[in-house]
Amino acid sequence: MTNWADEIADQLCAGGERVGQTKAVAAALRAAQARREKLPERRFSQTLKFDFGSGGSRHFVTIGYYDDGRPGELFLDSGKVGTDIKSFLRDGAIAISLALQHGCTVETLREAFSRGEMGEACTPFSAALDLIKDDEPIQIVRRLVQNPPPPEQPGAETQSPAPEGTEK
Repeated sequence: MTNWADEIADQLCAGGERVGQTKAVAAALRAAQARREKLPERRFSQTLKFDFGSGGSRHFVTIGYYDDGRPGELFLDSGKVGTDIKSFLRDGAIAISLALQHGCTVETLREAFSRGEMGEACTPFSAALDLIKDDEPIQIVRRLVQNPPPPEQPGAETQSPAPEGTEK
């Protein structure tokens, strides 16, 4: 079954043969039809600590995963309240998360971010992406299958006691 992007691309070139700009148009049309795959409400995540930079600044990355083990979101934090770097990291992590949710792979992001002469990470973003191992999704799914989270119990919500003087 062909999709609408393929049909339009076929109409743009004679005989259905795609060359040059027509390939680019077809690719752009496919990208335009990409939809954001939202993460489940409850999901596995892990938080990792890493040092980055010449001063060894401490950073934290939290990675949220889809049910099949693919990474779908990143949160980056420098731990320094009220600094420009904290906002910079938060906004960059949002952009990475949106790219992941629109189908971009971790490997593509790794290749796109700045690297040094020896291939080392040049930014906290590339360093955080390096922490996501290629085989990690498989390991996460195995862990979840072997140790599923306990089911939610109806009515098991705990309520905090009413503040003093507010009892009825």
